[in-house]
Amino acid sequence: MILYLIQVHHLPEQVDRLIRMLASPDDRFVVNIDPGSNFDPRSLLAAFEGSGIRVHARYGTPVNWGGISQVYGWLDAFQFALNCADDWRFLVNLSGECLPLAPRQRIADYLQAQQAAGKRVHLSFFGEAASPTLHHLTRFGEDIPMDATCDDIRLYDRIPTLMQRAVAGVFADRSRNPVFNWNLRGSVHVTDLMMARRLVIRRLFPLEARLRTESVRSRPIRGGRAWYMLQRDAVSDILADPYTPELVAGLQNYLCPDELFLQTLVTHASCFRPEEIASDNRRFRHGDPVEIDDSMIGEVLDSDAFFARKVRYDRCPRILDHLRAMSPA
Repeated sequence: MILYLIQVHHLPEQVDRLIRMLASPDDRFVVNIDPGSNFDPRSLLAAFEGSGIRVHARYGTPVNWGGISQVYGWLDAFQFALNCADDWRFLVNLSGECLPLAPRQRIADYLQAQQAAGKRVHLSFFGEAASPTLHHLTRFGEDIPMDATCDDIRLYDRIPTLMQRAVAGVFADRSRNPVFNWNLRGSVHVTDLMMARRLVIRRLFPLEARLRTESVRSRPIRGGRAWYMLQRDAVSDILADPYTPELVAGLQNYLCPDELFLQTLVTHASCFRPEEIASDNRRFRHGDPVEIDDSMIGEVLDSDAFFARKVRYDRCPRILDHLRAMSPA
């Protein structure tokens, strides 16, 4: 009934536990593994052999945080999900650092009720992007002059074998806060060097800025966290709609396009109607990358979300104990 599509980079023991917390004979799990990780799909499959839990483990396409390779990775995984089995009705995408906050049956009941109400897509929205205007750009905490024509800023996301991000460039709107504002993602040109596991970021040239501005006017870019729940026919439509390759090409040099792709697609593609879109992905804080630990137990347990991230299970034993106590035997 439900296919859980889990993108993983590390923490194999946590992925095992995540699957067992959601396990049902009616559901399937596709574990999509970053080929640049040290995660071995054979060991995961061996752990579930004879368990009755239906697990598919595969290497996906290479991905870098922040680059278009993230979009390629999800589209590739969608196609695999459709090909691997025809008995699932809903797709829920997760990472290996997600924690289920609701029993599996509650998730299934909600998805069936939403299907009956005509909702095919569940995702979050940040809002609508404005014309690309970069407020300021820094490297290692120092401002880069606004008249600089092309400054390379490299982001490396692998420190030994752990998937961590060392961000050398910070995009900030000083009038708000020193954290990258999603609305500024259209302000820079990004080259995703997948095999080098690196992004190269520079300011837009004037012609690029003008073309992006014109594009945003005709089809506004929408944003939101890249966590969602989809009906099977919605997954098929995403892959088949002629707007999909056009949008992927248009987002090729955006920063974090995986948080722009699906929101923009369902807004403008002819295969989706506004009444089919639910602006709620049922994630804790909409799927923001919050480092969950036991100090947040009240907020997490009071949430009506189905999943929370980012979670290291060894940092939240009290939350796990409460969830086990609330789960049906």
